[in-house]
Amino acid sequence: MGRSSRQISLPFIKIDRRARRPLYEQLYEGIRAAILNGVLRPNDRLPATRLIAEETGVSRNIVVIAFEQLVMEGYVQSRSGSGSFVAAEIPARMEKAVRDKRGSDKKEIPRDPSRRLSGHFVQTLEHVVSPRNTVREESLPFQTGQPAFDVFPFAVWSKLAARVYRYLDFQHLGYEDAAGHYPLREVIADHLRVNRGVQCDADRILIVSGTQQALVLCAQLLLAPGDRYWMDDPGYVNARAVFTLFGGEPCPVPVTSEGMDIDFAIRHYPDARLAFITPSHQNPVGGTLPLAQRLRLLAWARDHRLWLIEDDYDSELRYRGKPIPSLQGLDTHGNVIYIGTFSKVLFPALRVAYMVLPDQEIFQAFKSLKALNDRQTALTDQLILTDFIKEGYFHRHLRKMRGIYNSRLQCLLNELDTHLSDFLSFTDPSAGMHLAAHFRQPVDEARLLQLAADKGLVLPSLREYTFGSYDRPGVLLGYAGFPEEKIRKAVRALAVCFRQIS
Repeated sequence: MGRSSRQISLPFIKIDRRARRPLYEQLYEGIRAAILNGVLRPNDRLPATRLIAEETGVSRNIVVIAFEQLVMEGYVQSRSGSGSFVAAEIPARMEKAVRDKRGSDKKEIPRDPSRRLSGHFVQTLEHVVSPRNTVREESLPFQTGQPAFDVFPFAVWSKLAARVYRYLDFQHLGYEDAAGHYPLREVIADHLRVNRGVQCDADRILIVSGTQQALVLCAQLLLAPGDRYWMDDPGYVNARAVFTLFGGEPCPVPVTSEGMDIDFAIRHYPDARLAFITPSHQNPVGGTLPLAQRLRLLAWARDHRLWLIEDDYDSELRYRGKPIPSLQGLDTHGNVIYIGTFSKVLFPALRVAYMVLPDQEIFQAFKSLKALNDRQTALTDQLILTDFIKEGYFHRHLRKMRGIYNSRLQCLLNELDTHLSDFLSFTDPSAGMHLAAHFRQPVDEARLLQLAADKGLVLPSLREYTFGSYDRPGVLLGYAGFPEEKIRKAVRALAVCFRQIS
């Protein structure tokens, strides 16, 4: 069957003992109408005749007669040893009749979402949220942000998950601390201090359900409607969407080869309230903010009460040299809020990320708002992740991924150099999960993207990440989630697309 059956009750069946119609007919018509109207769906499991008799207050024989009629007409199927189910396909003639009747009875209802939804939110969502972020992502080259599922240690994760569920007790079934499972916060703090140079302890770490929730909390607590915020151009689209949704006014800041142009931001937007930055590995085009610029940014933030939101989304995936220390580790005045996630280094379906807050007053405010938003992040995932880190699997996995991703990156660079160097310019990013490639000459981008899609390629355009002022069009090529042979085939398919439009 296409989907698993669900067992349901029949509270919508009404029996009127004063009516002239026989009871079995009332029951038959009630169930049939529910099937035709979609209340009961194909393959739904119907309750046993004994239970229906008890629920409706009629004899079991009445129910049996009604079921026999439904089976005879094709609305219900009886499966030996399994029970009775709504038929996978209802009689076409009756279905058409019901549709026709619905069509003739339907009244045109004016659709005006603004009557029921906030006009500001609806309009903002339409302009800043990409439809790609609302549907299931396909695992196709060159999808960005997709880890190497093919080498994830599923056996280890499953073993830890089984152990967690085996020893769950009552203390894990209630409400957890909204800030997150304390042992997880402890191991995250240890990891960040040693590997990212972050100044933190468990008491200032807040576990959140993904980076997006962290950004929503920041927007709700740090921005008032009309407040300006610095944003890389091109930059992380979802951050811009969140801050704009909550009334922030974006201030696009050009990106240099080293990341955000801090001098430009200070000159043009001195009254900004907040800055969203990815200093260790600029998203999406790469680049690392040098120490001198970091210190200038921190000094400006200190003197002008500017909040700095540091998104350290993939800084641990650096393939040459040591990972770049965090900006937060240089902050001495509590202006940086640090965000990290396990989506890139483990898998996106694990909705566990974390924030490091500057002090207890700010931590408590964020914790309270987190509790108001969704009370807590799923505890069992936190328990599994805690053991995964404590028992050394996390760091082992990180080391392995760095080697695999570097090999896949070099494969991509070699293939691009061989097949697409006439069409694309690119450099070795030395980090991350995707490569930004710029067009060497003007191209019909819409046609290129469509040709690529026809060949089963996902080709994110840099235009999706800009405010409209970026003058270096190109595409992003994700490589981390794909074996080398698939990368080779994908590059050669993309080369065919370029030749078709040249």
